[in-house]
Order: sequence, then C-alpha cells, then structure tokens
Amino acid sequence: MRRINLKQNLHSNPDSQTMEDALCLVFLEFEFEDFIAKHPADTVVEVVRKTWKKMSPRGHEAALALPLSEASLALVKRALGVS
Repeated sequence: MRRINLKQNLHSNPDSQTMEDALCLVFLEFEFEDFIAKHPADTVVEVVRKTWKKMSPRGHEAALALPLSEASLALVKRALGVS
C-alpha cells in the first residue's frame, strides 16, 4: 500500500499506475477548467504533457473520452501535438 501512495514504480506496478491514472482523470474532469482559467495556455499545455507522461495507455483512452469543453479539449490536443 505504501508504494501505491508514494507512486513508486508507476509504469511497472499496476496498482500504482491505476491510482495515478485515477488522480490524473480526476484533475482533468473536475479541476482542469478552473486550472485553465488561472494559468496561461503555455503553462496549461506543459502541465498536460507532464500529466500525460504519467498515465498509462488505458488512462489516455479514458482521458480522451471525458466530457471536456471545446477549450479544454483544444489545449489537450495542443499538448499532445494533434489537431
């Protein structure tokens, strides 16, 4: 349990990875809009890039299925380098 809480071995420990994915998804679904309102677009893009690196492919898939606003989705796509 301690390894999960400390986010150790993220990409090799399935439990730690699941916890990290969940945390990232909560941020994107429930906190991202407020974050966008308080920070410049370049900062938001960098945070999304860092967040994305911590997530698994399953987490990426779930993130792209979230009901994001057009503005949020545009910033996520910019961070990922897709149109």
